[in-house]
Amino acid sequence: MLWPLLFFIALVLYTLWNLIVFQEVEDHPPTYLNLGHFSKPFAPFEVVRQPSIRDNGDNETTKIANCYAEVAAIGGSVIYLNNKLNNDTVGSFLLSVATSSIGQSNANYLTGATIETRESTNGIMTITGWFNKAFSPAIAISLSQITNTLMQCFGHKEYHIETINHPLPWIHKSQVNDVKRIALENDFSIKYVLPYALQIFIATFPISLIKERMSGSKHVQLVSGAKLFNFWFATFLGDFLTFLIPVAVTIIILESVHLSPYTEGSAIW
Repeated sequence: MLWPLLFFIALVLYTLWNLIVFQEVEDHPPTYLNLGHFSKPFAPFEVVRQPSIRDNGDNETTKIANCYAEVAAIGGSVIYLNNKLNNDTVGSFLLSVATSSIGQSNANYLTGATIETRESTNGIMTITGWFNKAFSPAIAISLSQITNTLMQCFGHKEYHIETINHPLPWIHKSQVNDVKRIALENDFSIKYVLPYALQIFIATFPISLIKERMSGSKHVQLVSGAKLFNFWFATFLGDFLTFLIPVAVTIIILESVHLSPYTEGSAIW
């Protein structure tokens, strides 16, 4: 008798959760874009500089590299590829990571940078931001890191540029499709899950009669002076009161989630 009751409770809880979660379509909230939303993100970067270009540790290339390392370290970990013995570029390094494990590449390597100064450009420095196209906001995060690097190096260090993603409102077609999906979820819960739970619960009622038949308790009561009508009326009344419990739970669920097809007018009463 215990397991059907637990099964009924589980189905009722599932129905209630389903009706509460899939109630209405809401726009996604604005999100501050940084690497802090991800688990163990890494930002590899490199400094490409021709040997003929003088580097005394104070030039703009080194300064930009140090600023990028500080900015990218916010919410993530920095990998300075120039310190590695195999002299990987950002492209070759990311390719080797993806070849080893594409899942790790998409989960942990979202942004990167190449800071480059060449004689062919008359020593003009270029900064290339890398991003993982598997995650669409990565391009905005990478651009935010570059702009914050420039702000930290040539602006005021106490200022910081925040990049916030403001999702567009649901277009009418998407909203209609979501409303239809929610209606299907709710109808499935009401038309199938709840009746199935009630059927499982009702199927347990004959168990008491079978046990009575096996034990002979009715015969003992009749021998003791009880009337047959009183026995069956007490059995019916006990089952009826027990059945009122799932019925009351079903009515409470329908009234609490305000499903108009099942609660308007005399639909439920």
